Amino acid sequence: FEAALSNIVGSAFVMLEQLEFLIRRMRLPGVEIGVVLSGVNIGAFPFGGYEVFDDNVVALDLLTSTDVIRSRSEVDVYVNHFSKVCDAARWGDDAVPIFERAVDALRVIDLADDAETAKPFTSGIS
Repeated sequence: FEAALSNIVGSAFVMLEQLEFLIRRMRLPGVEIGVVLSGVNIGAFPFGGYEVFDDNVVALDLLTSTDVIRSRSEVDVYVNHFSKVCDAARWGDDAVPIFERAVDALRVIDLADDAETAKPFTSGIS
């Protein structure tokens, strides 16, 4: 989701490095990275934190653990949701300018100071 490109987690310097890394990867053959623009109606509640494996297993990422879902009816819910998100996303060459706008917005921040004081993000969970 586009909002994730502008929410700084960790530091602006780290965020800038991550976005530039993704832009480079987006240009590689066989790599697909999409983004859903803010304000686009995807026809489903926008939530994340799950991975779909071969339409048979879903790993649901929780704050302190991962749940594995194998129930066909539950997996189908996640597959359907993911399909709606993918349909609403911009992919490939259409997505690159969205990432580049986020990079440009970060470049106005004084990244020199930010790079020196950057600390890794931690969830606070022990």
